[in-house]
Amino acid sequence: MTTISQKAELKRMFRSDWRRNGSPTLTAVDPIEDWVPAGYAYDSNFDEVKHQISNTPLADPSLHWTSQAVRYIPSGPTPELRQMINIGVVPVGSAEIFIMGDDMSTIREAYRVIMNGVTYYPSNIEGEPVPEHTYARVLLERRQ
Repeated sequence: MTTISQKAELKRMFRSDWRRNGSPTLTAVDPIEDWVPAGYAYDSNFDEVKHQISNTPLADPSLHWTSQAVRYIPSGPTPELRQMINIGVVPVGSAEIFIMGDDMSTIREAYRVIMNGVTYYPSNIEGEPVPEHTYARVLLERRQ
């Protein structure tokens, strides 16, 4: 079990590494039910928000959505990630990052994540150390 002082040290290390990496943040778009306009619903078959009667896609969903900024540390292409891409388990362009454990639910519930102008879907979030989850490793799959 991680002590309070160890948690504080892990958080300090995260902030230090975050600054050293240029203080990057990503945009976690809130769940659809938090921002979709009345009369519209998400169509998972087309990955679009459509009007429930006319079936017309919402012109620019980004004008409606709400989002949260989340600090992250890029991990680079790890051997495991490269292997998963090579065998087709995850799409080319996927990324792996580290976030603070406090942001796990924000990422897990996000409609999508935008990082460096590219849209991703969070596909795997692993909190570390178990069970405290002071930080988390996140696999982001690039939206195709």
